[in-house]
Amino acid sequence: MFVSRRFALAASLVLTLGASPAVADKSNNIRTLIELTNASGMASQMAGIMLQGIEPLIQQTIASAEPGVDANRITAIMIEEINAEFERSADQLVSATIPIWDRHMSEAEIHELIQFYRTPLGQKLIQVQPQIIQESNVALQPIGLAVAERAIQSAMERLVSEGLVRP
Repeated sequence: MFVSRRFALAASLVLTLGASPAVADKSNNIRTLIELTNASGMASQMAGIMLQGIEPLIQQTIASAEPGVDANRITAIMIEEINAEFERSADQLVSATIPIWDRHMSEAEIHELIQFYRTPLGQKLIQVQPQIIQESNVALQPIGLAVAERAIQSAMERLVSEGLVRP
């Protein structure tokens, strides 16, 4: 019985360790595909679009809440902090999509896609993909809202430390 348990444990360990590189390779290939298609850059582009939409709201809110303050400078700091938080969260955004790719695509398909995106047609798709990606914004919205909340908190701390607003 003792030998059987030891054998089962060893076999389980070998199978687990043997499976890990394949899983890691697929995840790395998915990351390569995401980098090749500039998905992170598109996420930043989408964040920029979102910020353009909320910038007037931030200025208006600040101006009405703190009359006489430099609403433009405060808004600039808020936008800087939101951009910085998105940059810091880029890996989180990419990592959130890896399991989705993994569920829907095999290792061989990932390799084929990498090869495809290195072709002229693949490069063209990369160029037009931002318009397509805008529709994906809905899927990333909850993460974006959390990032924005953290950035606003950071910006408020910075604004207080610079004396631009009262605590």
